[in-house]
Parts: sequence; C-alpha cells; structure tokens
Amino acid sequence: MTSSSDNGQHDLERELARLRPTTPALPESFRLTLRQRLRTGPVHLQHGEIYMKRLNMFAAAAALVVIFLVAGLVVQAISDSTNNTTFPVGQPGDEDETQSTPTPPPADADDDGDGLTNDQEEKLDTNPLNEDTDGDGLSDGDEVNEYGTNPFNPDTDGDGLSDEAEVNEYGTDPLNPDTDGDGLSDGAEVSQHGTNPLNLDTDGNGVSDGAEVATSSEPTPTSTPFPVTAMPPKADTVWIESVTPETGSELFGPGAIPITITVGYWVDTVDEARLLVQIQRPNGDGSGYGLAETTATLPRGRGSLTLTVLINRPAEVGAEPRNVGLLVTLWNIGAEKVLFMDFPVGYEWLLSPTSE
Repeated sequence: MTSSSDNGQHDLERELARLRPTTPALPESFRLTLRQRLRTGPVHLQHGEIYMKRLNMFAAAAALVVIFLVAGLVVQAISDSTNNTTFPVGQPGDEDETQSTPTPPPADADDDGDGLTNDQEEKLDTNPLNEDTDGDGLSDGDEVNEYGTNPFNPDTDGDGLSDEAEVNEYGTDPLNPDTDGDGLSDGAEVSQHGTNPLNLDTDGNGVSDGAEVATSSEPTPTSTPFPVTAMPPKADTVWIESVTPETGSELFGPGAIPITITVGYWVDTVDEARLLVQIQRPNGDGSGYGLAETTATLPRGRGSLTLTVLINRPAEVGAEPRNVGLLVTLWNIGAEKVLFMDFPVGYEWLLSPTSE
C-alpha cells in the first residue's frame, strides 16, 4: 500500500513529464554509444589523409602539363624567330659572315635626283645614277617632264644647237629645228649667218632670212647685225632684234622723229609683263633724261614685237648734238617690280639741233 507521499511524488513526475518538450526519436543507426563514436574517429582521419594525397597528386600532374605547354610555346617562338634571321655562310664557325635578303628601295626613290624615280628610269632605260644621261646640260627629269626632249640625244631636233642651249641660252624650240620658220635652221642662223632664230626677217626688209640667204643677199643690216650674245641667257628678258633708223645715224628735227624697234622677249615667271621702251639722253652720271617712250603688255611665253617711239623734242637750234640711247625694261605688272633692264650696247643715235 502506497503512502500519500508516494502518490504525490508520482503525480509531480507525471506533470513534469507532460510539460517536458518531446524529443523526436533518432534513427537506430545514430544510436551509438560514446565509445563507439570515439572508436570510429581514426577511420575518418585516415580517409581525409588519403583524399589530400590524391589531391596533391592531381595538382602535381596539372602543373607538369602546364610546364610542358609553356615549354612548347617557347620552342615554337624561338623557331619562328630563327626563320626570320640571317644564317651563317660557309664553314661552321664562320659566324661573322652573314647573308641577308636586301630590302628593295621604295617605289619613289630617285638616286640621282633628276626628277625621275628609279622605276621610271628603268622603264625609259636612262641611267638612274646619272641625272643627265646624254650630257646636254638638261636633267633627265626636265627633258621628259618639262621640255619633251630626248634624254638620250643632246640635240633632239638636230638643228646644231644642244637642247640646253636652245632652252637656256637662245630661247628657241628644242623640238623644232627652225623655230621662226624662215627656212634656216636655228643652228645655221646662230653659227653661220648671224641672224635671229626667233625672227624670220632679221633685218626687217620684208624678205625672210632664208630667202635672202638663198639669193645670196645680206639678211642682216650691216650697221646693226644681230648680236648672238644679245640672245636671252635666261627667262624674263628682252633683247633688240632690229631698229630703224640705223643706229649711229644722225637724227634731225624739226618734227617728231620716229624710231621703229623690234624686240624679242621671253616671259616665264609671271602671266604677263609690261615692256617699257625709252629713248634717253644720258646725263653723264649714269642717269638719263627721257625724250620719248612707249609701252606694251607681253604674255607669258616667247615671241617678238615691233614698236615705234616718237622723239617729239629734238635739240633746239644752236644746241650741241647729243647722243641718245635706247633703254628697254621689263616689269612685273602686279608687283611693279623690274624683271629686266638694259641699255643695249651700240644702240645709240646722234640727236642734232633742228635745221631752222
């Protein structure tokens, strides 16, 4: 028989059991004693060590693969570099003697500086190391590109004047053996007859130089022969071809005294130039007193022009005769700049007083 105290104890335990949270039952496989759990510990540690060893082996193998790949790339790069370098020539050990592929010159190279590229000279068969293949004084480039002359022939038109002399000294056409069309070659006019190769009628008598030579007459006036040295040595010059009255003659009044002058010209650096022709009386100090003048506009190029100058102020009665001379000046119209000025030697007259 139980006591009341025992019953009270049981009631208390039942109430506590009811109030205690219920813990779910664990699977049977997890119901191991502490001793069993401790006994399985070393087994887990052994599996970890085996895993780490295997991992290290895989890492080492991967490292070896990377090393082999890098080594292969390095070998390939060295091989490519070797294919682009020079190689020894001759016996082994002759490392100083090397052979390399020459680099071709650029397409626009001009070794002799004549204005033609090496490729152009190869096509023309001119000398790429000589700026003037035919030795006429004109560069190969100027002959081909500017004048149209033959870079292999110093006298392209065969007139007896070199291409350079025609271009730079006489102003004649290096492609035309008879520039003025008078029937005489330029070379014959300059070297044999003393006539003007730029004027078909040097003495202005209405008969061409060729016709006068053919009839054995004199194509140039004896008093004013055409001076070869008066030909233009360069561009932008003028020169006297003929004058009337003859130079050296005496000029009388009382009225206006006409002087007819034919000038040759070569205008090159400007589109047009102004020609000023004056009759001046020298003052003895290098200056002159203008007695008469006339002007004309000259286009770019070569040619000749005839002008008449009127002396309206002859010497007064009783005055001493004075020499008067010819002055020709070529101006740049736009800039009012003198391109050429000259008192041609020998072109003077004696201006005498009026007879009344």
